[in-house]
Amino acid sequence: MSFKRIQRFIDEFSKVNMEDFYQLPNSEEQNIKIRYQAESLQLIHVSIHYTKNYKCPLFDLPNEMINLIKEYLPEIIHMDLKVTIPSDYPFKPHVWEMTSLKTNLKINELKYYDIIREQNCYNIGDWSPSMSIDKDILSLIEKYYSYLYQ
Repeated sequence: MSFKRIQRFIDEFSKVNMEDFYQLPNSEEQNIKIRYQAESLQLIHVSIHYTKNYKCPLFDLPNEMINLIKEYLPEIIHMDLKVTIPSDYPFKPHVWEMTSLKTNLKINELKYYDIIREQNCYNIGDWSPSMSIDKDILSLIEKYYSYLYQ
């Protein structure tokens, strides 16, 4: 039961901004924030907050009205995930679970749960002890981005 890799992950990522570490494309129009909280060495909560703002021309309207309209324009997706690390990690994969999903988009929310299921199936089928949690988070983000931009 070695949790040195988990402790190293917690120590390393407490000092860096995860968006910068992954070199995610953040701008005024598109922003992603990733936060994590280690409840223990066997349970980590990961929060992913994605916002995409649209710039649209609003002609000859008062500023108050423009600000009110802009509140309804951004696409917002907020996911809370739970990562459970087995006692024989790194020889067995960690397991992802979606604890909440909030969005203002009219999308198929089941697809987001399917992505988690696919990630867990991939980890079980092709697991390698060299796979770390930070690489797995990146793999999960890549799957979400590919779904958002299909």
